[in-house]
Amino acid sequence: MGTSLLIGGVIGTVVGSAALLGWRHQRAKRRAEDAITDLQLPDPALRQLRRALPGCSPAELDEVQAGLRSYFRLIQRSGAVKRGFVLGMPSRAVDEAWHAFILETRAYAEFCQAAFGGMLHHTGFANGSTEAFEALYNTWAWGQHLPLAHASNGPVMRLFTLDARLGIDAPFAPNLPGLQRRFAERQAARSGDTTVYGTGSSGGGCGIACAEGGGDGSSDGGGDSGGDGGGCGGGGD
Repeated sequence: MGTSLLIGGVIGTVVGSAALLGWRHQRAKRRAEDAITDLQLPDPALRQLRRALPGCSPAELDEVQAGLRSYFRLIQRSGAVKRGFVLGMPSRAVDEAWHAFILETRAYAEFCQAAFGGMLHHTGFANGSTEAFEALYNTWAWGQHLPLAHASNGPVMRLFTLDARLGIDAPFAPNLPGLQRRFAERQAARSGDTTVYGTGSSGGGCGIACAEGGGDGSSDGGGDSGGDGGGCGGGGD
């Protein structure tokens, strides 16, 4: 009887510890998600964003902030910070919001710790480079695969056309046909394997210089990287 009670006590302790760890994990996950859901740019960052995008109405600036939250949520759900790969930024307007936020260094660092568990660095790429295309491909593919509502036309996918919809000067111009073709090719080549994103050559960094403008992104000829104007992204070390 004593042995049974002892074994039962040990099992109960193990189960209780596992339940506690699970509860703590879920609580930390909710806090991280809430950090993004509740994000509003600090007032100095908002003023900087208005100067950077003088043609945008208050409603359009709200849409840009919502786009930044969508991008951050993709970073969070993909685990890019801890796994060390870069997700390209498809929108110059949203990138301007990100730049403005980064300049508020304390607020940005606190946000990154709460949302990602570490610093989200901003990486610059040469305009139209293979690295820029691969980083944007990561964003495109993760946006298709993660359990986001209506992923194919959801908040992440809309970042790729946001600049055009807002009439942004010198917009980023992601090569949408090239991204779509690459995604379809990798899906066909890796049937049953969902690991078609988060790859490699686009390691992290902390530069904040970004390419602006570039090709019109309307042609998918001449290689996948042709026409990409979104020359920056975020990820881990």
